[in-house]
Amino acid sequence: MNTLTAKQTFTRFGLYLLLACLASELVSLAVMLPLMAPGVLQKTVETVGPSAVFLLMYVPKFLMLLVFFLLVRKIPKCSWEKEQLRIGELAGIFVMTYAVSTVINLIGRGISAVSPAGGSQALDTIGSMAGSGVLMGFLIPALIGPVVEELIFRKLMIDRLRNYGERTAIVFTALCFGLFHGNLTQFLYAACVGLFLGYIYCRTGKVLHTMLIHILLNTFSCLIMLFVPLLGGEQKVLAILGIFLFGGLMIFMMITGFAQLIRHLKKKDLRLDGPVTAAVPRSEVFRTVYCNAGVILFFAYSIAAIGMSLFNIELPIDWSGLAF
Repeated sequence: MNTLTAKQTFTRFGLYLLLACLASELVSLAVMLPLMAPGVLQKTVETVGPSAVFLLMYVPKFLMLLVFFLLVRKIPKCSWEKEQLRIGELAGIFVMTYAVSTVINLIGRGISAVSPAGGSQALDTIGSMAGSGVLMGFLIPALIGPVVEELIFRKLMIDRLRNYGERTAIVFTALCFGLFHGNLTQFLYAACVGLFLGYIYCRTGKVLHTMLIHILLNTFSCLIMLFVPLLGGEQKVLAILGIFLFGGLMIFMMITGFAQLIRHLKKKDLRLDGPVTAAVPRSEVFRTVYCNAGVILFFAYSIAAIGMSLFNIELPIDWSGLAF
């Protein structure tokens, strides 16, 4: 019988996330580092195609999911009474998530733009690659990433943390989800999205719901990348029309989303913290959840990655022997 205290459980989750991230990082270095040599990435894309290269980037995520699952599977799951959300309710939460996260994303990009690094180079690279093919730019980042991330940060984590308090579980997993991305823009955006997705999962217990919304959010982020590369070519008119229509849809969703959020806040019907068996008292949440070795180590590792991204700090690597 598992007799872990709340603090021991959160300590383990912090350590397990750190170990899973380190395992993922090692594989990422082994797989992707050679591709970052001057000229190598372009040559590889020309040889095997951009979709294959982009898919290769997700190998470390699959490993992280496997490692994390093997580590947490012995921690007992919580059971609670789930609710059914109608399609209209899910649609309302989706537009709220989109509206709030878009504003947060713009703020993050603004902060990153004035940082010494001038923004995230990794995001620019992936964005330019995503614009070069429908399969790569749409299917892979819009489908694979959300599925893996929802299994880790909602299914595996909230299933085991919900009994310590829904608010506690939602905020903790959202912060971990944001920090996992390793740069300021995505940290702010993902943490915001994580709050909404955690809320949905605590209400329904259905990871397919959170996967669907996550996939839709990523799809909307990728849509614009399909039109931008066409602006300088023969399909310029089509690109302008697509951007115009997509921009109009974005504005409509932003207005609708904030209207929905204001309405829910006034009605106070965003319910949280149903009956739980071992809820951490609010006065003890910070000390129990965040002041332990495992969480501190994971947060320190993630914040260091964000700092390196902001200040454009790179590991000293000799590329001379890596070119084909």
